[in-house]
Amino acid sequence: MSLAYVVDPCEAECQDFKLYWLALNRNSLSTMSHRISIFAILVLVATSKIYAQQAALFENVTVFDGEKIVGPTDVLVEKGKIAALGTVKELPEDLERVDGTGKTLMPGMIDCHNHAFFEAHLQVAAVFGVTTEMDMMSVPQLSRAIKQQQALGKATNRADMYSAGAAVTVNDGHGTQFGFPVPTLDKAVNAADFVTARKSEGSDFIKIIYEDGSAYGFSRPTLSEEMVKAAILAAHDLDLLAVAHVSTQDGARLVVKHGIDGLVHLFCDEKIDDALLKEMASRKVFVVPTACVVSNASGKNLTSMVTSDEHLTPFLDQEALNSLAQTFPRRAGLSSSLEILNHNILKLHQSGIPILAGTDAQNPGTSHGVSMHHESRLLQKAGLKPLEILRSCTSLPAQCFDLADRGWLRVGSRADMILVNGSPHKTISDLANIAGVWKGGHRIKRKSTSDRVDTMSPKSAGVDTEVSLISDFDGEKLESGFGAGWADSTDTIMGGSSTVNLELKKDGANKSKGALSISGKTRAQQPAFAGAMFSPGNAPMQPKDLSKYKQLTFWSKGDGSSFQVMLFFQKRGFTPSMKSFQADKKWTKHAFDISGFDGCEGTDIIGVWFGSGSAGEFDFQIDQVQLEE
Repeated sequence: MSLAYVVDPCEAECQDFKLYWLALNRNSLSTMSHRISIFAILVLVATSKIYAQQAALFENVTVFDGEKIVGPTDVLVEKGKIAALGTVKELPEDLERVDGTGKTLMPGMIDCHNHAFFEAHLQVAAVFGVTTEMDMMSVPQLSRAIKQQQALGKATNRADMYSAGAAVTVNDGHGTQFGFPVPTLDKAVNAADFVTARKSEGSDFIKIIYEDGSAYGFSRPTLSEEMVKAAILAAHDLDLLAVAHVSTQDGARLVVKHGIDGLVHLFCDEKIDDALLKEMASRKVFVVPTACVVSNASGKNLTSMVTSDEHLTPFLDQEALNSLAQTFPRRAGLSSSLEILNHNILKLHQSGIPILAGTDAQNPGTSHGVSMHHESRLLQKAGLKPLEILRSCTSLPAQCFDLADRGWLRVGSRADMILVNGSPHKTISDLANIAGVWKGGHRIKRKSTSDRVDTMSPKSAGVDTEVSLISDFDGEKLESGFGAGWADSTDTIMGGSSTVNLELKKDGANKSKGALSISGKTRAQQPAFAGAMFSPGNAPMQPKDLSKYKQLTFWSKGDGSSFQVMLFFQKRGFTPSMKSFQADKKWTKHAFDISGFDGCEGTDIIGVWFGSGSAGEFDFQIDQVQLEE
């Protein structure tokens, strides 16, 4: 059996689930969202490269091999794998030598519960030493595209991802409230077909959501006991792990009774009883407590543990800081408790039940990568020792999710590694003092926020020097006054067949030299969308603070049909806000208040999209796209 499926813990307004909306909605809004998600993947594919591998020798370094401490010793990395531990007699040419004196070399961390929808999430994770992420609910098309890049060796600058894809839930159950259409299970007798469909979509394991909301003060329908049982059996019949999202001890009892492989949230509504402990130990059930998100949902945001760490803060951008500062809404009837959570973590650990580190990023109070350091410190507060926590971040996830090539530093293992200043097996906070990260033998380039510069567009600096014009389309090339520029945006990456053509035309609005023609054909199937997107950040899908501007203005011309302009910004949870405009036969100016896009403050704009979400051929032009104060 390869992987387990677990249910998410609470009614989180998960930022990344809202991006999931983008990829699956079938209405016009989702069409816009689909396109954005697609664009993110197109960027992912276009910017990935295969880098030449170089041998490296780590000299006189203390090694945490996934289980125990070894050394100081030497470690040879060659062709992306650990080639030797100890004395190396023959060294290859073109060797990088790394002084490991006073440092610890350990496996890259594995985050066992998160939601990754952008390449940027995986890139940021790697900066903080997370080289593998176990995605617990995602858009299947997105995860497939990411995993295809991994298989081709083109993911050396970001964490790898394994994904549950779509979860097992019921109509109107947890996981369906985010505005996108998701498959749901209606009867236990249909569970085998349902799970088979998830495997066909590329799910690496099956996640089962058994959540009625009672622990967090809300109410939703959930799976019946027979559905849970049938889904677990179906996963096991297909040699897939089954993991479960539960938030109560009663829920845990039910899924454990029917053979669940792991819990991907730990309940904290009541102290775990001895009978359940005994059954979980006998069935070898593993647990991902997700303490950083469960504690936040319980009313305690403890992220100052990482936001005040001098080794972490230089790498936290505003997006991460905003997410870490967020809290869940307090609801009447909340029964979860941080004290009970810590009690249950320790009791499980003392009973020999594997405790795996996982964050549930990008939920409120979390962020990819850095939250693994938060989780490690919360596990210590619960009573685990530093060496045990290191196992929870590395070898235990590899064992439980059957990831044979990672989680260890032993001859033949993949060279996913972190070099740490100090001794994290003695002092867990040393885990944050990272000297270097390697993914498959490639060193990850870690840049602090103060060192990051734009590499996408030579004009991007203009946004900080009062430039308000996005594009007048008067030149010979499709350019923008700032940001990462323009790109076509269609549904093809989601299996659609819509087309778009972006072409500079002469004779723009107000007798200007040129305009941008956006033409193509959207197909009748869903999703169906095609258009052009402008990215104002230094790279596609990066947010930009444009709060000094109050309006988005542009001119359009067409055949009188209606089209859409969509604003994509982060505080709305990556959910786009859309407005319609009519492209008349004569040039017409349009002005939209930025705040009119669902209260956008302009501090975190990710993209501006122009296009069509209605089936059929379309052809219109835009010109003089501008921001005005």
